Amino acid sequence: MIIDQMVTHELLTPLAQAAMNSPNLRINDWHRTTLSVQGRRTIFRFAGMGYNGTAPQPWSLILKEIEAPERDDAPDLELDCWFYWQRESLLYAAGIPQTLNGDLRAPRCFGAMEPLPHLRWIWLEDLQDCYVGKWPLDRYGLAAYHLGKFNGRYLAGQPMPVAPWLHDHGLRSASGAQVMDNAMVRLRDPAIWDHSLLRSAFSQPMLPALERLAADRERFLAGAAEMPRTFCHLDAHSDNMAALVNDTGKEVTVLFDWALAGYGVLGEEISRLVWAALLDCKVEVAEAEPLEAMVFERYLQGLNDVGWRADPLQVRYGYLMSSVLIFPFEMEAVEFAFAEDVAEMECVWGWPQERLIAQNAQVNDLLLARADELRRMLSML
Repeated sequence: MIIDQMVTHELLTPLAQAAMNSPNLRINDWHRTTLSVQGRRTIFRFAGMGYNGTAPQPWSLILKEIEAPERDDAPDLELDCWFYWQRESLLYAAGIPQTLNGDLRAPRCFGAMEPLPHLRWIWLEDLQDCYVGKWPLDRYGLAAYHLGKFNGRYLAGQPMPVAPWLHDHGLRSASGAQVMDNAMVRLRDPAIWDHSLLRSAFSQPMLPALERLAADRERFLAGAAEMPRTFCHLDAHSDNMAALVNDTGKEVTVLFDWALAGYGVLGEEISRLVWAALLDCKVEVAEAEPLEAMVFERYLQGLNDVGWRADPLQVRYGYLMSSVLIFPFEMEAVEFAFAEDVAEMECVWGWPQERLIAQNAQVNDLLLARADELRRMLSML
């Protein structure tokens, strides 16, 4: 691979020294492991044994490699695109995630590089979540509290980051691509809903409900037009977080993957924390309402604790709006029903196919109920 030719001893040594806070660290051999590949974004771990004097010292680094889109007309080449391809590397180069500290922070960054015109590299500290397996329910509440403090500080007086590549109204762009360009085109195929597992899993016909939701999109977005906006991560779910215990014994949250960061209304930040946990089967659907109530309450507490007295109804509106304009259309139940290799899917997820479909169908029912709540709120605004 070309990366093995480009990552040299001379490049790695100062990065490893910074990561281990060991300016005299000498490194020799290392190994590279591919941790994940998501489209044009690949996460690698570089690790090896070095020496500080004569004492051996293990070291490791995370490299996030981001490739440019291949097509000249790709939407993510545009600065104001909600998934602009360079945003995360520009954020780290500008030092914006590094300004977070305390309860919520980003991983330490040791370099944001442009090794080739079509590649961006971000070198980060290698962190491991302190929980083995899934988070307990109250850990979602603590993450929500940390996110509330993060969002609230900018409204309480901390200057907001400003850059041409920090997008505003990203929910409009994201929901448009999700609802109109992709999901609804596929979900209008009647053959999908003839699948026996889908027919038995859903308590109501989904397509009319989704059509109504798509038609309400502009009305929902307009309802938030005058609400206060703040700087947000906008992709804050547990797979993009690590729970750590700091040197004082306090549990903190580290927030990864800043590719979607921008401005949003209060409440947008916590929608992914709730619904990704349910749709990814990290939390049982029976615990959905306790999870949602805890996350919302703790988020409000975080806002209040940094001096921003938020209107709970406005926060609820922002949360519901971002929830119902994205997650009902993801339809993981359809993906599970039409999986090419059911045995492999069940091995990866750890649940049988019927249970995966049932969980996601029940979550979608909850989301449609939240859409009805949003409609009632809109009539009162």
